[in-house]
Amino acid sequence: MNAIFSNINTLATTEPNKLALTFIGPDGSVQESLTYSQLKAATLRLAQGLKCELNVAPGDRVALVFRPSLEFIKVFLACWANEAITVPIKYPSNEEEILRTQRIIEDCTPKCVVGSSGPYHELNTTRIADDPTLAFPLVKETSTALIQYTSGSTGHPKGVVISHQNIRSNHDLISGILRRSTSIPVETIVSWLPHFHDMGLIGNYLLGLRFGWTGHYMAPETFLTNPES
Repeated sequence: MNAIFSNINTLATTEPNKLALTFIGPDGSVQESLTYSQLKAATLRLAQGLKCELNVAPGDRVALVFRPSLEFIKVFLACWANEAITVPIKYPSNEEEILRTQRIIEDCTPKCVVGSSGPYHELNTTRIADDPTLAFPLVKETSTALIQYTSGSTGHPKGVVISHQNIRSNHDLISGILRRSTSIPVETIVSWLPHFHDMGLIGNYLLGLRFGWTGHYMAPETFLTNPES
């Protein structure tokens, strides 16, 4: 089983009330939080939504165009639960970014585009009940996990294929560095890095879930506007 799914699965059973993720709004208050048991249930419910509503199947590419929120990471994991390949993209805020988004979508030819409100599909999971028989799949480590696109600042964005094994190796390396650099066990992550790019996504959101930490996240704008809060 994927190492991240394995850890979520274990903590959802052994420490179901342990806080997995929180998202902090512009005013500094917590907008949403999820325990490990809630995260597992939400991921599997959304995975059913992707399969039933959008016919997402193993190997399909799914473009994710979300504003900063926990909804992004839930749908991201739900794609993995369907053994699909995620393509995280920044939610566009101007004409230049809209053009960049269109170029990425044209290049990666996704099965569907899921995202925040606007032209992107919003999953409707209100009709999907929690099913206790659903479980995380045995994802092959060598299979493609995501396609990370470059910024495109010097040309058209280019996709970089990243496997589950690549992510696991990166996390093992970071964990080893942390163990050597401090004797204090790491239990918490705080990040304002973009959720759609490697440092924010792989080095924060997924890293925390891999090792069972609690992650507190916010949009980059929230931190830049008032870093002292």
